[in-house]
Amino acid sequence: DAQFLVAVGSKPSVIRRAMAKSKNHTNHNQNRKAHRNGIKRPSTGTKISTKGMDAKFLRNQKFAKSGKSNPPTHKSQRAKGTVDHFGKALPASAVKK
Repeated sequence: DAQFLVAVGSKPSVIRRAMAKSKNHTNHNQNRKAHRNGIKRPSTGTKISTKGMDAKFLRNQKFAKSGKSNPPTHKSQRAKGTVDHFGKALPASAVKK
């Protein structure tokens, strides 16, 4: 147990050397604590804002989204095989029988 005299101002004072730190890190019990309420998936955030996005991209996105939906008539005709996936009538030779 070594002691050192250090002059602080006009009076010397005694400072003891601290013991060496032995434990730098532990993850003990953290896993158990985390699983007590279950590990949840991160929630998907709300719809992101398009404010400040490229206008040309947004216009194209709007048209692409509106073109995705099919009217119910096309769906039934596609099931029969009388129209292609664009809603365009197929030639009589290509129609399924």
